[in-house]
Amino acid sequence: IFIDVNMPRINGMICLQEIKKIGRISHVPVYMYSTGMNARDGQKALQLGAADYIIKPASISTLSAVLKKILN
Repeated sequence: IFIDVNMPRINGMICLQEIKKIGRISHVPVYMYSTGMNARDGQKALQLGAADYIIKPASISTLSAVLKKILN
């Protein structure tokens, strides 16, 4: 599951917390991402159960490499 930290209707961190409460999917890896995420937000995401956090890269090739690494 990929969640943007800055979603319009619900904060991504709150969404992460709600996903982790659902027993049948709580084991599914959740990756948080944002253009404006800092290390403190990333650490909070990890503490809430995210598999990792991603700062959105500027280039599609870099994004592709990040996604390949996650999916392998």
